[in-house]
Amino acid sequence: MCKLSMKTPPKDAPSDPIVMRGKILALELLKILLENAGAVFRTSERFLGAIKQYLCLSLLKNCASAHMIVFQLSCSIFISLVSRFRPGLKAEIGVFFPMIILRVLENIAQPNYQAKMIVLRFLEKLCADSQILVDIFINYDCDVHSSNIFERMVNGLLKTAQGPPAGVTTTLVPPQDTTMKSEAMKCLVAILRSMGDWMNMQLRIPDPDSPKLKMSNGVSEAASLEQRRAYKMELQEGISLFNRKPRKGIEFLINANKVGESPEEIAAFLKSASGLNKTMIGDYLGEREDLSLKVMHAYVDSFDFQVMEFDEAIRAFLQGFRLPGEAQKIDRIMEKFAERYCKCNPKAFSSADTAYVLAYSVIMLNTDAHNPMVKNKMSPEDFIRNNRESPMETSDDLIKHMQEQFKEKARMSESVFYPATDVVILKFMVEVCWAPMLAAFSVPLDQSDDEIVISQCLEGFRCAIHVTAAMSMKTQRDAFITSLAKFTSLHSAADIKPKNIEAIKAILLIADEDGNYLQEAWEHILTCVSRFENLHLVGEGAPPDATFFALQQPDLDKSKQAKSSILPVLKKKSPNAGPASKRGSYDSAGVGGKASGVDQMNNVVTSLLEQVGMAEMNRVFARSQKLNSEGIIDFVKALCKVSMEELRSASDPRVFSLTKIVEIAHYNMNRIRLVWSSIWHVLSEFFVTIGCSENLSIAIFAMDSLRQLAMKFLEREELANYNFQNEFMKPFVVVMRKSRAVEIRELIIRCVSQMILARVSHVKSGWKSMFMVFATASRFNKDISLNAIGFLRFCAAKLAEGDIGSSSRLKDNPPSPRLIKDGKQESAVLADKDDHIHFWFPLLAGLSELTFDLRPEIRKSALQVLFDTLRNHGHLFSLPLWEKVFDSVLFPIFDYVRHAIDPSSGSPQGQNVEIDPAELDQDAWLYETCTLALQLVVDLFVKFYDTVNPLLKKVLMLLTSFIKRPHQSLAGIGIAAFVRLMSSAGSVFVDDKWLEVVLSLKEAATETLPDFSYIASEAYLENGTIENGSSSEKREGETQPSEDGTEETSRSRNLYFAIGDAKCRAAVQLLLIQAVMEIYNVYRAQLSSQNTVILFGALHTVATHAHKINSDNDLRSKLQELGSMTQMQDPPLLRLENESYQLCLTILQNIFLDRSPDEGSVEVESHLVALCKEVLEVYLRTANPAQLSGGAQPLGHWLIPVGSSKRRELAARAPLVVSTLQAISGLGDSSFEKNLGQFFPLLAAPGLARWCFNPADTERHPHDF
Repeated sequence: MCKLSMKTPPKDAPSDPIVMRGKILALELLKILLENAGAVFRTSERFLGAIKQYLCLSLLKNCASAHMIVFQLSCSIFISLVSRFRPGLKAEIGVFFPMIILRVLENIAQPNYQAKMIVLRFLEKLCADSQILVDIFINYDCDVHSSNIFERMVNGLLKTAQGPPAGVTTTLVPPQDTTMKSEAMKCLVAILRSMGDWMNMQLRIPDPDSPKLKMSNGVSEAASLEQRRAYKMELQEGISLFNRKPRKGIEFLINANKVGESPEEIAAFLKSASGLNKTMIGDYLGEREDLSLKVMHAYVDSFDFQVMEFDEAIRAFLQGFRLPGEAQKIDRIMEKFAERYCKCNPKAFSSADTAYVLAYSVIMLNTDAHNPMVKNKMSPEDFIRNNRESPMETSDDLIKHMQEQFKEKARMSESVFYPATDVVILKFMVEVCWAPMLAAFSVPLDQSDDEIVISQCLEGFRCAIHVTAAMSMKTQRDAFITSLAKFTSLHSAADIKPKNIEAIKAILLIADEDGNYLQEAWEHILTCVSRFENLHLVGEGAPPDATFFALQQPDLDKSKQAKSSILPVLKKKSPNAGPASKRGSYDSAGVGGKASGVDQMNNVVTSLLEQVGMAEMNRVFARSQKLNSEGIIDFVKALCKVSMEELRSASDPRVFSLTKIVEIAHYNMNRIRLVWSSIWHVLSEFFVTIGCSENLSIAIFAMDSLRQLAMKFLEREELANYNFQNEFMKPFVVVMRKSRAVEIRELIIRCVSQMILARVSHVKSGWKSMFMVFATASRFNKDISLNAIGFLRFCAAKLAEGDIGSSSRLKDNPPSPRLIKDGKQESAVLADKDDHIHFWFPLLAGLSELTFDLRPEIRKSALQVLFDTLRNHGHLFSLPLWEKVFDSVLFPIFDYVRHAIDPSSGSPQGQNVEIDPAELDQDAWLYETCTLALQLVVDLFVKFYDTVNPLLKKVLMLLTSFIKRPHQSLAGIGIAAFVRLMSSAGSVFVDDKWLEVVLSLKEAATETLPDFSYIASEAYLENGTIENGSSSEKREGETQPSEDGTEETSRSRNLYFAIGDAKCRAAVQLLLIQAVMEIYNVYRAQLSSQNTVILFGALHTVATHAHKINSDNDLRSKLQELGSMTQMQDPPLLRLENESYQLCLTILQNIFLDRSPDEGSVEVESHLVALCKEVLEVYLRTANPAQLSGGAQPLGHWLIPVGSSKRRELAARAPLVVSTLQAISGLGDSSFEKNLGQFFPLLAAPGLARWCFNPADTERHPHDF
């Protein structure tokens, strides 16, 4: 049949109809055979061999036939081969596709109309099988050795669709041109549709059994293809440069690492690379330059001419390049050829010269035979004559054989055919074809009004957007969508035509079908929807939104009238979802501002817009609930962006998209929590931005929209331990804090109050944000603040009644039978869940912050509600929650005082607290709030001691921090609270708790020792203005005597501070001694001897320090000099010394008396003996300073008179000496006898004896002494 199909009558003979009929019949039979071939035929090596041997030759002869029926059948047969036999015919298809299809397709100016129409229809038919195009691309466009069939096909179709360039004459008449353009457009659309179908098949129904392309090194198919494609593109760039400038081309390829640098590698490339211009290869090989010459030698040496006839060798040699025109270049090349041939065939010629002459003659013969300029052709005799001079052994038969064989043999390279399976291949296909496609669809859509053309172009846009969007090709997708959006003409209303309406419909269809993949491109679609709605309302004659938002408030304080005049309008408007309730305007750059061409809108445009209708537009939003989880988030982001653009317009803000945000949030509220969280993350940022808008009306509208959403959302139940309600409510909190408008704050409070009252049973984690709203509200005007605090009390009560309270109560207390009876309660037990903290903590922290408020009413109210809440509902709290409450709610109340009034800190913020006139309110805070708060903290600790006892150390640290401050009021408050804590809870303290208490007292006593070093050093006498300037700044925050004048120097201020500090510390220590005495007297029995010894050590430190100060005569002299300023007695700390020694003595005596028989008393006894000895020595040292100094004194010391001040001091010390003597007499006989050696010198000392036997003082002494 193939032979029959190739039969043609001789050139001169008349055409034989029977031969033609036979040819056509044979071709038709072949076509039927191939179209019906089954799987066995398609895979049979014999059948494929027959196709290659016979059918390809038939196609070669018939594809250029002038008979259209023959050409059509040849095309049909070729299409069948491509459709069914392509895996086995890769090389053949690579040759025939350009020859049959692309040759006709790329002829733009002078095409054969019928042949081209046949090709276009066949291409459209080819696209019906979506696998074919992808296979063509992967096997030819991605193959370095093949032509870019797919790319050439798309570009050919584009040029056909655009028609011949202007000014080029064409053989087509206008109707033919139009039909051809239409067919080409159909093919382009069919290609895109085919790509889309293949993509859908791969993405949705993957075939696990299909063979996949695997690289030897395990690289994936897509990655391998990408590398191959990139390699091919760079290689083609180098080849293109070589075909223009060979030397530069070689340099480029070497630099791009496509060719090695050695002459052998360059020669191999020139020999094997496809696409190189053979003339340019010849020119390069003939150059005289060193590299070119080496390459030419390497090129020739790469041939193996062994056992080849001379003519065969020349033919093989010249197959790869065309000899240059210059005789010298030919000479160089043929000279090297002759040398190589002789080397491969040493016996063929006597020398290389003979081979060279014959080779050159053969070239001349070839030129003579094929050059039309040569009129007198060379005969065999002439040729032989030319070579006679060469000693060549040849025959006439050889020459005839050479003449007959000047025909190039076809080379066929077997190569692997890859079936495409990886959907990523489409990305590379789109990169090749998207720009031609965009041009092909855009130009007719812009210029033509023909319905069929418009329909095809829009179909092309839809298919292109489908593929680019699903493949996430952002640049290409956006290019198609923005072009299509531009063709809607919604930015220029007066220009709208029926084709623009079709474009609008296409955009809506794309939104419906490809919404899941549009990503950022949703913005373009939603912008079109917004513009359409605006035009629709203008057509109805409805007023724009700007009329509702015209009342700009330049000054936010004028917002009373705004509230009354704007809010009702918005309230009426917002529930209505109908189109008339949304007003808007836009311009070409966005969706706000004055629309271009709106004024010229006529009835025709209005009627055109009605063909679409708002119902279609609203479907975009209603169908958002069908988008997948990624698609809906992209949709929401784009809608927020468009809404922001609408609202941003200073002159014409619109709320269309804002109302739609509420709608789509409502539609999508039932999505899974994970997706809804992501949606809300986007929406909350949007509502915060709009809620803080300068345009008050818009901000109010936004907050009201948020309220509507929140009310719907709170209808949903929230399970325990979730935090989503809290996340949902956060925009209210952020706007409450950021907004400067009173109306917005009031609106938020009303909204949140309404939510709590209406949905209190559903509120779970949302409490946190609600409390934060009220806590924030409390910072504003007085009425709002007091109402907010009252509402927080209500919230606390509601919270305590809820599930969280009962489940926590179950944890903290044994469950009652009533609770266990309910089966659900048992599973609701929470083991210190964080959600409990999340509920209570914001409420309590908010109230805590309000205790710093400068307004007394707010301060008092907040403190009362805070402690009432803790007192009434503290039984619900677990220890971790209590710990957080103490650390982050209660203790921070006192941080202000503890850090602000700290003269030793040196930090500037704390120094001016008392003296700054703006802070006059601080004393009130100290004496009212601080005292009350500290008492309440102690009472709370005592009330819930069973739960919070591990926190004793923290409470003691708080109280100690007050006592340690050199500020008498603060220390007094701290000591009073300490006594209150001990008197209330001391009875339940165990031994380790008492250890914490006595260690705290020891720390307080050590840290508050009076410091006279500044006075003793006489630093105040130096000129300290400059040196102590900074010091004075640091200390001026402390209390100063009232007589301190404003003109005091730095030196005087420092002195005042030093004296004031010392007096303050002395007073604090006296208070502390009294407090310790009170605590000790009550709880003496509960204190272990170890703890009591620690307490004694602390008091002894105080006593010895006081004695050290009192016995410093220099210091006492300086203090007396500064008498008017210090107003201190002499010695300055006598009372403190006496009282602390007295308490030390009492404590040691009691330990001695209370000890149990088995307890060792040696340590206590030694402490007691040492103390008694110390007290007596102190007294004697005071009575007669020289007595204990070791010097010998004459009896004349009796004659030294004692001054009145010394007499007063001795009289003040006398009761302590009496107590000491009583303690000594209270020792057991053995102890007394053992320590008599230490006591006797003191008891016998004249100073003590004189006092003991002074008749005036005997009434003080007990008789038994």
